[in-house]
Amino acid sequence: MAESELNTAITSLDTPRYGVGHHGVEHGRIMMFEMKLWPEIRDGGWLKDLLGDKKSVLYWKYNFENTYKGKIDTWDYQWVFSCWVQSSLTILPNVNLVSNIGFGSEAVHTKYMNDFSELETEAIVFPISHPPYVIRDSTADFNN
Repeated sequence: MAESELNTAITSLDTPRYGVGHHGVEHGRIMMFEMKLWPEIRDGGWLKDLLGDKKSVLYWKYNFENTYKGKIDTWDYQWVFSCWVQSSLTILPNVNLVSNIGFGSEAVHTKYMNDFSELETEAIVFPISHPPYVIRDSTADFNN
């Protein structure tokens, strides 16, 4: 998946669904990191089953492989992997609650500004309304 496609997918996640304050997405974005399982399941076809398209499978295989080998120093690919192998859902609020302001030459990973730099935040509306059921919201996932 190209970065611009990923940015579009993430940007589109702010659409409220079902008239509630949050919804579940399968593709967790953020600790039981289970990368040690990667070699055991890497070639089993589970990414194709989960993601549905070859481009996404190649993208995630590359990132998981390089994270496992220590070539990518990040926590979020490990978190995604852990969520996926456990069939987890994550809660995604309908508004942006956090803004990453840690960009610059002194930063560990975020040296340069990007589309996710210093996003505007909104307050969550209380009381929070909960969906009547908990299922994967595939329209909010990246595999669209």
